[in-house]
Amino acid sequence: MQAIQTELQRQREYLALREAEIKERYRPEALTAEESNAAMREIFTQWDLDYAVMKNPVIKENRDFL
Repeated sequence: MQAIQTELQRQREYLALREAEIKERYRPEALTAEESNAAMREIFTQWDLDYAVMKNPVIKENRDFL
């Protein structure tokens, strides 16, 4: 049961990010960081997810290239 919940959470996260990517691609104007974060929070809230802004995120798989 936990594996199913974990997978569903992962899928919601993916879909929220995909929705944000599509909206950003077709946005005619530039956004400030604050506006972008507010838009991301709104999308994540619609998917019942928490959105946290990361300062200088490091992706583990790419650490060797930094």
